[in-house]
Amino acid sequence: MTYATASDLLSRFDPDEIAQRTDLSTPRVVTGALLVQAASGATLSSTDQQSVAVPMAKIAQALQDAEDTIHGFIMGRYTVPLSNAPQAIVLAECNLARYFLYDENPPDTVTKRYEAAIDLLKSLRDGKSDLGPVGTNPAQDPVGTVMVAQGNKTFRDCELDAYKNTLSGNAFGYTGGNPFGGPV
Repeated sequence: MTYATASDLLSRFDPDEIAQRTDLSTPRVVTGALLVQAASGATLSSTDQQSVAVPMAKIAQALQDAEDTIHGFIMGRYTVPLSNAPQAIVLAECNLARYFLYDENPPDTVTKRYEAAIDLLKSLRDGKSDLGPVGTNPAQDPVGTVMVAQGNKTFRDCELDAYKNTLSGNAFGYTGGNPFGGPV
């Protein structure tokens, strides 16, 4: 099961655009409205059911391909499939799926959204972005693990001396004055 549904895809983008990408028959018999009805589980006539079968299968395949792409990027940091995907992942899956529905020459907007989704996935893979506790890999992040963030903390000499005193047995770092400077 994918993170996004056909309804998610059709609600984020123009359903007629998705119909054009999935129904290549001439004349086109599937409309965006018919796809929306099919995705919502509405009762369709047998003729309409037959008409939307291939387009809905193409949407399902595009969403599955998008999820597989997501997993390829994040599986090193997260347990996949994610148990409760955040909306950023749902949106990324929709953007990827929309791009995958184009056989060739997608419009610039579609390409830019695809590239933004890939950039997000690379950022997640490289640890520059984080999904939070959702989907955290317990094998790599057990309870009680100390997380260290890279930064530019500068210690003053008196703070460093206080730390050295704790290491040498003077547990309170007492040196006869205020170890952090200032009045006693």
